[in-house]
Formats: sequence, C-alpha cells, structure tokens
Amino acid sequence: MGGVISRLQVQDSSEGQLWAAFSERSLDSLSLDDELRAQLRRSFYFRPLPWVRRVVFMAAPHRGASLAEGVVGAIGSAFVTLPQHTLDSYARLAVALEREEEAGTGIDGLSPRAPVMRASMALPLSPAVTYHTVVGNQAAQGEPGGSDGVVPYASSHLEGAASELIVRSGHSVQQTSPGIAEVARILREHLAGLEAAPSQPR
Repeated sequence: MGGVISRLQVQDSSEGQLWAAFSERSLDSLSLDDELRAQLRRSFYFRPLPWVRRVVFMAAPHRGASLAEGVVGAIGSAFVTLPQHTLDSYARLAVALEREEEAGTGIDGLSPRAPVMRASMALPLSPAVTYHTVVGNQAAQGEPGGSDGVVPYASSHLEGAASELIVRSGHSVQQTSPGIAEVARILREHLAGLEAAPSQPR
C-alpha cells in the first residue's frame, strides 16, 4: 500500500479522474459540510508533489493484489480498526451519496477490481520524476512474470521505469541483498546527477 500511496504523490488527478471512479455525482452537488467537502477535494483532486524527483517502488501492487479479495484479505480487514472520525465522515458521505455501504479498509482498496485502484493506474505520472522498480519473483531471479507471493509481476511492473530489478524473493524485496544494493545504486546515481547539475541562483 505504501508503494501505491507513493505513486499517487507523483501523479495528477486534478481533472477529477479519481472522483469520477468513486461517484457519478459531482462533489460540489453533494450536501456536505465544508470541512468534509474540503477533505474529499484534497483526497481526490491533487497534483504531483513538486519537490519529488526520483521514486523507487519496491514490490508495489500498482494494479492491486488478488489476495485482497480472498480469505487472507477478509481476515486482514477484520483486524483493521478505522478511526472513529473516519467512520463518521464516511457515514455522512454515504448519506449524501444515498449509499448504504460501510467504509472499506486499505486492504479492500487493493482489490484489482476496486474502481479507484483501476482509475489511479491511468493517471499520468509527473514527467519531472524518474522512477525505478524492484520486483519480487519467488521462482527465478531476473525473470519477468510470476509473483512474490502477494503481488504478481503484472501488478508491480511499470512501463517507462528507468530500471527494473527482478529479485528472487517473497514480498519483502527490501530485505534482500540485491534489493538493498539496487537502492544504494539508485541513490548514488541520483547523487551524481545532483553534483553534476549546474548550481541554481538563490
């Protein structure tokens, strides 16, 4: 989930693509208090963070993970307790939308069929950002395909990545020697680029 949230920091949803996946009714047309409306606007309408220039995604489920839909996901969701203010906010939103559903957890949001998850993959990434992926494959090192046991390669792979390392690993690729070495390599590459860049006037 952290990888998905990190990706959203460098994507542009200012045209309302995510909100359109969540509701057919416009946000401004809903009967909501100003605080909740502002909170929803911040959550669904955003631009890339301007200070981010490079991102490393590690076993990130960009297109979701099917485990979120099965028994494992159901058990995981059962252990999640949402804050009361979140439950209250969603209850007010459900009334405005005339829905009877309860607030879902982050695990529910990782379903490959979740509309907002699917819409998020269509959002443009900032052209100012260089991104890399480290992907796990339990079967073989360096082989596209397979799965890390939680996230399949098809979900972790990103077109346009400056580099992609496929590690023979389970989901915790950040704990493997190749994964650690790759992050160190990317950091050195980024530092070299900063040192080579002309100094900017203050």
